[in-house]
Amino acid sequence: MIPQLVHQLAVDVTYPKIVRYLIPAIEHGRCSEWTPDSIYQELIAGRQLLFVDDYHDPKNALVARFATWGGERVLYLAFMGGEGNADWRQAMKHMKQFASRYGVSRVTGHFRDGWSKHFKMKKLITLYEIEE
Repeated sequence: MIPQLVHQLAVDVTYPKIVRYLIPAIEHGRCSEWTPDSIYQELIAGRQLLFVDDYHDPKNALVARFATWGGERVLYLAFMGGEGNADWRQAMKHMKQFASRYGVSRVTGHFRDGWSKHFKMKKLITLYEIEE
């Protein structure tokens, strides 16, 4: 999959086509404040970026944003999902190329543990819920 950046002015047309693919990722990250509507608001405001596999008939999508962590700029991949036929390994190569065009060398994201078998990743942090 070659992720294609959706222009901010086209988000209102594209987002309804792909939101169903992002909902499982949003629900999996239930420790965040994100909802389908809040992501949409960030996209149309230009604070987050939407990438799809096809402009006309998207089946896979990724939401990202630039962030500064510890004084270093990163491209943070917040949510991704689709019909399961995407080559996400190829997509990550393109996301790293996209980030490098903006002077960003690190691409980070929240991924389910199963993704670790697909990508070379370094774990940065683990989030725990305190029960006692």
